[in-house]
Amino acid sequence: MRFLLGLLFVLWASCVQAQFTPLPYTVVSTATETGHVFKGASGALFRFQVNTGGSAGWVLLVDGIVVPSNGAVVGCSGANSTGCVAAWWQVGSSTTLTVDYGQLPQRLFNGITVVFSTTGPFTMTSSATAVFAGTTQ
Repeated sequence: MRFLLGLLFVLWASCVQAQFTPLPYTVVSTATETGHVFKGASGALFRFQVNTGGSAGWVLLVDGIVVPSNGAVVGCSGANSTGCVAAWWQVGSSTTLTVDYGQLPQRLFNGITVVFSTTGPFTMTSSATAVFAGTTQ
C-alpha cells in the first residue's frame, strides 16, 4: 500500500512540475534587422541562427533586453551588467551562422538578444541586413 501511495505521489508531483515548466519556444525575424530580442527576461538560449546579407561583420550575443545602440559595448563579467556581450562570432557576408547549445543551454541573466554589427566584437555598428531565429525558454 505504501508503495502504491508513493508511486501516486511521484506521478502527481511530475504532473504538477510539468504544468509549471515553460516549454522552449522559437522566435524569428519578420524582416531584415540589426538585432532581435528573443526574450525580455532572464532565461536559457538553446539555439539560434543568423543569416547575414551583403556585409561581413560580427554576431553578438547580448545579455540584455534591447538591441544596443551604436558605439562601445562591454563584455560580460561577474557583475552581469545588462546589455553586456556574452559571446561573439565573426561572420562573412551572405553566410549562415548556427549555434546550438544542445542539452546545456546558454543561461543569460537579464534578457536574450542577438545582434549583427559590421564592427566588433566590442563596438556596435548597426547594419539592418540580417535575419534571426532562436529557441529560448
